[in-house]
Amino acid sequence: MDNSITVLEKNPFNPFKNLKILNLSSNSITCIENGIFQDLKKLTSLNLGWNQITYVHGELFEGLSRLEELFLRKTHMTAIENGSFKGLKNLHRLFLDLNELTFINKAMLEGLQNLEELSFWENKITSIEVDSFSELFMLTSLDLSSNSITEIYEETFRGLPNIKTIALSINKLHSFAPETFRNLSSLEYLGLKRNSFSSLDMNLFEDLKNLKNFYVSDTPIGTLSSNEFKKLTSLTQLRFSFCQINSIDEKAFESLTNLKALILFNNFITSIAPNTFKGLSDLKLLYFNNNPLTYISPDAFDDNVDLNNLMIATDAQFPCCSRVALYRRFGTDLMMNEECQYFGKLRSYSDALEELLHNCADQTV
Repeated sequence: MDNSITVLEKNPFNPFKNLKILNLSSNSITCIENGIFQDLKKLTSLNLGWNQITYVHGELFEGLSRLEELFLRKTHMTAIENGSFKGLKNLHRLFLDLNELTFINKAMLEGLQNLEELSFWENKITSIEVDSFSELFMLTSLDLSSNSITEIYEETFRGLPNIKTIALSINKLHSFAPETFRNLSSLEYLGLKRNSFSSLDMNLFEDLKNLKNFYVSDTPIGTLSSNEFKKLTSLTQLRFSFCQINSIDEKAFESLTNLKALILFNNFITSIAPNTFKGLSDLKLLYFNNNPLTYISPDAFDDNVDLNNLMIATDAQFPCCSRVALYRRFGTDLMMNEECQYFGKLRSYSDALEELLHNCADQTV
């Protein structure tokens, strides 16, 4: 690591045949001969990140049949020869972040049947071949965020029975085909923030019965209708920010009995009507900052919600009558803070917010 190495010549690792971890990151490597790692039969981890390897040749990783993780972050990579990874039958994690790749195809990922984690974060990808991931049967995490993807086909995620995380945030997606997320019953996290949607049909996600964390932003949603999320019964965190939401229908969240955090900051919500949060008996946090909110009905909440552990964060200025009504419901007055008002008998506002932001961080997603 960081030894100013520029070229790896033939057989440099011959004396190290029992080596299991090799870190060559942060050098100036521009050229690696094919088969250079073939003596490292026991190698399980290889890091070539932060070098100048612009092209991955087909036989570069020959002989690394025990390799479990491969780091190729920020190598200025522009292309990967088809079949380059086909001998890596035990590879579980492949990181191709911070490169210059412009497309993904099936041949590029050939032979990775045991891959569990795949990341293309922050490349220049504009297109994905229809069946690119169709043989990645064991894949659980796929990060495609921070690219320039404009379209996802119906078949793009077919053949991923174990996928739990899909990150598509910060792309140029404008729509989804009707069955894009069909049969992804294992999916737990879906990140769609900062794309180019003009609208979002919630029926697209009705098969995602195990989805726990759903993150959308910069999409003009407008109104959250009654039973909008009726099929997403496993949700624990729902985040709709910068979505131009101006109204929430009664019982919009009624089926979300497992929801713990509802984040709706930077919208146009002015009031919360009775029964808005009906069914949210496990709710711990509502985050309403940067809304023109002037009224929250004391009857907005589910009768079974634990008011001793419910926190509502908002920077709104409530009229006195609203504060009195909320006081009667919660048994405590609004408490003031430099940035927020919050109420509910919560032990530590800062700790809860820190946990929320950690769980909903802008890292994926």
